[in-house]
Amino acid sequence: MDIPIPDSWDEALTMLIPAVRRATEPAHAFESERNDRSNRLVRRPFAPCLSELVMLDLPDVRLFVNQGHLDRWGVSADDAFEAAHEVMKDHATAGLQFNDTYGVWQLDAPDGAATSRLVLDGWLRAFDGLVAGRPVAIAPWRRLLMVGGLDDDAQVGRLLDIAEEGWRRAPSPTTPALYTTDQAGRTVALKTSPVTRRHTRIERGHRTLAMAVYAEQREMVQPHTSTQLAALQLEQHSETGEALTWVSWSESTPEVWLPKADFVQLSSEAGEAWVTWETLRQLAPKALTRLDLHPARYRTTWPTIKQVYALISASEPRE
Repeated sequence: MDIPIPDSWDEALTMLIPAVRRATEPAHAFESERNDRSNRLVRRPFAPCLSELVMLDLPDVRLFVNQGHLDRWGVSADDAFEAAHEVMKDHATAGLQFNDTYGVWQLDAPDGAATSRLVLDGWLRAFDGLVAGRPVAIAPWRRLLMVGGLDDDAQVGRLLDIAEEGWRRAPSPTTPALYTTDQAGRTVALKTSPVTRRHTRIERGHRTLAMAVYAEQREMVQPHTSTQLAALQLEQHSETGEALTWVSWSESTPEVWLPKADFVQLSSEAGEAWVTWETLRQLAPKALTRLDLHPARYRTTWPTIKQVYALISASEPRE
């Protein structure tokens, strides 16, 4: 099909909308971008394991905007993001209503891009006073966006249920995690204190997303490098439901690309260690070098023998 792409920026800028996707979506993009610079999609990190992209909303089809489009229009990626936000602002609350069945706010966006509203600064913060406590949102797939209040435990519980179910059942899910707003009005991942009643499930949502996206990233990137990409592992306590992520690193394979995890399991001739990510960074500061990937991976350099012994001494019991 011959798709009529606008030739001028003046025409294109009114057709742009933002899109929130997993950082590994669309699946074909990584390979396509390697083959041709012009295919590189206009994207930027939005939240952990999520990206913001720009789409061209044509009468019969929607396309992800790429570098080739920007070159044609003579504009930058920042110009495209700004224009997409301006278009979305014009109908940011279209379809917003209170869902009496679930007792939360829901956006039934006529454009089918409900979750895109989360990229608009101040959109989620506008629920201050409409919900109990900090506004919290779920975006399990692109057409479903719901908002409740963090101080309403029943609302949070329903949001978690819907987010988890949507993540399992959607053909192309976005995220099972919960999000809130910072002081500047930007949407950020919801982080709660361990004493919060729903803390365990909230944290599990973020780790479930990380597990899935890192696995997709590994599958896409590994064929193009001789360096091993380590797999992120997810464990869930059978009684408490508490989830944590970990990654294995061995002296026999000193250089790998590690995903960021809660814990690192180190294996060496000197012994084994089970340490937090922060402990590894503190005791062996030159062991990890961040790569230009989203979500983040780190090129490794095996610690010195002195650092290895320090890590073993700092090792935590593994339950």
